[in-house]
Amino acid sequence: MRNLMTGLTPFFIKTQNSCQFLRILKQVQDDDFMTISSILSVTPVMICILFMAMLSIFSRCFDSCSIPISPPPTLSAPSAASPGDKMSPSEDELKILKMVNEKRVKKGLKELQFDKTAYRCAKSHSQDMADRGYFSHTSPEGKNLKDRMEEMNFDFANTTIGENIASNFGYSDPLSMAVDGWMKSPGHYKNIMTADFEYSAIGIAKDSEGTYYFTQVFWGRI
Repeated sequence: MRNLMTGLTPFFIKTQNSCQFLRILKQVQDDDFMTISSILSVTPVMICILFMAMLSIFSRCFDSCSIPISPPPTLSAPSAASPGDKMSPSEDELKILKMVNEKRVKKGLKELQFDKTAYRCAKSHSQDMADRGYFSHTSPEGKNLKDRMEEMNFDFANTTIGENIASNFGYSDPLSMAVDGWMKSPGHYKNIMTADFEYSAIGIAKDSEGTYYFTQVFWGRI
């Protein structure tokens, strides 16, 4: 609405100025009409000359006060796909998923399949932590994994979900450090080795100071 009002304001101003000008023009016409009436005794040739002159003056004035109205800006139609659908995992994000799958295979478990919804959720949370400088499964507003999945229109019917997060700074191989940390933590290790989890994705973000934030989201059918 603010942009619309801004776009209309010049039109209102031009319209008011033009009306004022037309009122002045009307006064000029009235004065000229009185002048013509006062010289009706002049020869018809002079009357014709004066009448043609008035038409010329009026024509030039009307052209100068025309109001240019620009067409409204063309608005592109919203895309059918949400911005998150266009997100693609980076090589590092796929590399961590591969590393986690290698750990699972060694324990006789199936590999986790990459999932777009899990990736959107993981990526957005890592980016949010990096942007706002916190490290938690819960955002400053109190949103947790379930809340974030709901925002992605995730269908929770007969499913189970889980999440691992990690953060590190100053390591030559931050990816391996994140996975090693998960494997050494009982809770994170349990998520990685849960047989019910079938789908997963990792989102990585980096803040301006070089700190890495990792989020891995899991889900499966039960």
